[in-house]
Amino acid sequence: MLSTKSLQRKARWQKTLPALRQGGAVLAGFLLAGGPVLELYPLGLAYTLGVPERWMYLGAAGAAFGSLLILEPVAALRTVGAVAAALAGRAICRRSRWAGFAAGCGCLLLVQGMLALSGLSTLAGTLAALGEAALALLFGLALGRAGQGRPQAGLVWIMLFIPALEGIGTGAFRPGFLLAGTAGLALAYRGEVKHAAVGAICWGGMLAAADPALLPSALGLCGGVLAGAVFGSGEKMLTAGLFAAAQLCSLGLVQPDLQWQTVLLCGQAVLVFCLIPRRYLLALPGESSFRQDARQAGLVGASGRLTAVADALADVAQTVDAVMDKLPKAGEGYEFTVDYLARGLCVSCRQRERCWIREYNDTVKGLYSLKGLLEEGQRLSVEQLPPQFYRCEKPAALCSCLCQGYAVQCSRRESALRMTALRSALSEQYGAMAGALAHMAEDLAQGGAVDETKSSRVASLLESMGLEPLEALVQSDGLGRMKVTATLSRTPFEEEELQGLAEEVEHLCRRSFGLPQVNHCRTVTTLIFAEKPVYEAVFGLALRPARQEASGDAARQFCDGSGRAHMLLCDGMGVGKYAAVDGAMAANLADRLLRTGFEGDTTARLVNVALNLKSEEESGAALDLLSVDLYTGRVRLYKAGAAPSFTVQQGKVRAVEGAGLPVGILKEVSGKEHRFGMTGGDWVVLVSDGVLGEGDTWLRQQIELCAAVGNTPQEMADILADTARRRQSGTAPADDITVEVLKLERSL
Repeated sequence: MLSTKSLQRKARWQKTLPALRQGGAVLAGFLLAGGPVLELYPLGLAYTLGVPERWMYLGAAGAAFGSLLILEPVAALRTVGAVAAALAGRAICRRSRWAGFAAGCGCLLLVQGMLALSGLSTLAGTLAALGEAALALLFGLALGRAGQGRPQAGLVWIMLFIPALEGIGTGAFRPGFLLAGTAGLALAYRGEVKHAAVGAICWGGMLAAADPALLPSALGLCGGVLAGAVFGSGEKMLTAGLFAAAQLCSLGLVQPDLQWQTVLLCGQAVLVFCLIPRRYLLALPGESSFRQDARQAGLVGASGRLTAVADALADVAQTVDAVMDKLPKAGEGYEFTVDYLARGLCVSCRQRERCWIREYNDTVKGLYSLKGLLEEGQRLSVEQLPPQFYRCEKPAALCSCLCQGYAVQCSRRESALRMTALRSALSEQYGAMAGALAHMAEDLAQGGAVDETKSSRVASLLESMGLEPLEALVQSDGLGRMKVTATLSRTPFEEEELQGLAEEVEHLCRRSFGLPQVNHCRTVTTLIFAEKPVYEAVFGLALRPARQEASGDAARQFCDGSGRAHMLLCDGMGVGKYAAVDGAMAANLADRLLRTGFEGDTTARLVNVALNLKSEEESGAALDLLSVDLYTGRVRLYKAGAAPSFTVQQGKVRAVEGAGLPVGILKEVSGKEHRFGMTGGDWVVLVSDGVLGEGDTWLRQQIELCAAVGNTPQEMADILADTARRRQSGTAPADDITVEVLKLERSL
């Protein structure tokens, strides 16, 4: 765990970091206030309009101070007034930036109008003020839309700081060009063609807008960055050489007395780029294309292998079924007993030719006349033999051999039935696993962007806490949702430790996470931090067993590490201990499968196989499997022989009818999946068949009433269960009662 010295260093850094950020906000405002764009100074106001809210006061102060020191008095007065108005607009209306935009740009134009009316400004100054307001609005919107942690944020910040740095540059020292060239070479080296193209065009344009004399150098920068991104990805010297070649090609457009200056500027950018270590270039935010392509190729390859395995398992299941159907059936009828006698006792008898050749029909007819006695379980005696066997030399041995042959026949029949059941279970397992692997392959093929920088930060955090991570991975899916997965040596955690760890990971990743899901597997522990979803699931559960000893109903409610909420209800057939065993077994297995990522239909198939193989006695359980995506509100409800479920949406109750038979009854599952959407304030209610003894009219009314008066999910579950218990008829046998309630609430 953390040592005393490391805790002290961390505490000092945590105290210093806010001050550094505040100083950086003031300095950024000061520099941007003096950045020229087409001989205008809109960046101080743009920074005030687009800076994050927690830094807007300091940023506005820096912009106002820089305007007063750098700009001419008239321009400074106009800009300071606009900055103050923008700050007031944002402070008053925090929910929308448009109030700040309207106040800042409006004040800028108002002050300019007052100056024009008083004779302190000309028409050209008024037009310049109009252009300055438009540019401030444009750059403020770009800065506000470029959220933290996105690649676009870096492009926008560099674009704004290029003219600010050019304002303090002179001669052969142009920090704005140095920043643009170095950043462009870094993007080109990483192979980020799209970002390199956008950045080169924007940065080159800002260079030319800040100083028209840099237009040829800006054109060379655009060409060099694009050439390096397309042809030099991953090769440092080639990227630098292409950039230098493009700059040399632009020398023909440069005035002769400025050509050496252009060469020096290019050399400075190339030198700084070459001095940056490769690991730092790859650690920049974003994803380098050659690494992304390699990772994507690996994911596609793994997805292809999973798909091949899934297809192979499906083919195995089909092949086993086809081969078993075509194989000749082993003798399991009464003819096996007849053949057993003929090949055993009669093979050495002197009467064999007479009995089994000349009088074959009479012999077989006599043996079949004894079939009924054998099926009744009687032990044959000599007196029970028909007249056809009066000539038999060994009648007692004949009776014994027939009984023995029939016993072997029954044993073979039971073995064949057992093998058929096992073969069906094996085929069903292969089919279910094939479906699950195909689903996982589909998810893997979609891939996800890996943030190497944040992954290394999480790994360093775990190392500083003495946890020795085996792997730390920070990923974002196609929808931008972030997930952090950390694999450690097997370690127990308490809730307070998990809460503290979640706060540290939130700070590093700049995202909001809940408590991590903890999975222990032999010698390792996996922590999964999922970004907080849009919705939150609130559960309610009420169980009322028919007997005190045990309940045949088993229920589970939980949220997994992938942003999904689950409810499952398994109603074992009957009441008492035997029903409780079936219900608990089905619920436990379904719980594990759902947590692993299996879908409802695949889970039901595997539970069905387990119940079929549990024992020779019939086992069955009605099954409800509900999964809710807490990011989108999409619901998947799988029902197999279960009682109707109910939803409440916009105050109206709707029944979702069950279908098929309970799992464990047939070799294949007979169920149906329902899909629908939910939003904040919607409800789902799962009930066992013990609740619906007298129909569902009263249940619909009670659910609607509970939702309308604002009962909590637990209160609704208790009310429904208690009411169902009171309504159970005294003449009918009591049944187990279970009510599960889920309410979806917005968390963001």
